[in-house]
Amino acid sequence: MWHSRRFPTVSSPGWPIRQGLAFLVLSVGVARTQAPPPPPDRRAVRRQAAFRVLVAKHPKVKPNALWEFYKRYAIDRIQQFERDCKTSASKSQKLLLEMAQHYLDLEELRQRNPEEYGRMLELEQAESKARDLGRRVTALALSSSKPRSVGHKSLLKMRKELRLALEKCFQSSQQNQLIEMNRLEAEVRDLRALLQQRQGARELILQQRFLDLSGTHWEPDE
Repeated sequence: MWHSRRFPTVSSPGWPIRQGLAFLVLSVGVARTQAPPPPPDRRAVRRQAAFRVLVAKHPKVKPNALWEFYKRYAIDRIQQFERDCKTSASKSQKLLLEMAQHYLDLEELRQRNPEEYGRMLELEQAESKARDLGRRVTALALSSSKPRSVGHKSLLKMRKELRLALEKCFQSSQQNQLIEMNRLEAEVRDLRALLQQRQGARELILQQRFLDLSGTHWEPDE
């Protein structure tokens, strides 16, 4: 009697229910342990692969600094990279390497000529806006074929914005080229003046070089 209260037998009314619940719990546990792992996110895999190639190709580039630069000055490049990660590993890797090389070129310019670097950043932002507008114009052109539709009116407006953006890019590029040309012309003028000064001091320069090499003075009658 005592045993039947503590441990129900097969003939006990509650035994089938308990047995069914135990079997259900056991089945769920087995199913959880045998469930296959979820498939990897291809975009994440391609993204990680692209950054591994970046680190191997340009070990001096800090990925965080690279990302912050493009988030500030050319976010359309990041957006294009993320789109490429969805479709192609080779495209995403190629684009990321191009972004890194451009970033390194600008960093070198920043060290060499900070003023020109600042102008190039302004051009970078203008080019980014133009590329984004171009992509949006392409998308609208594919979806807006009726001349009087709302989409077509938006397309015309955006085409004008793209034209203005391109004109701004062209003007900025021309201004940068003009400033750089003036700088180079000033350097050439300075070099030409220095060359003329050296020509005027030809004898003094030769006598000094003679003294440095021989330890004796050049005698005019020699």
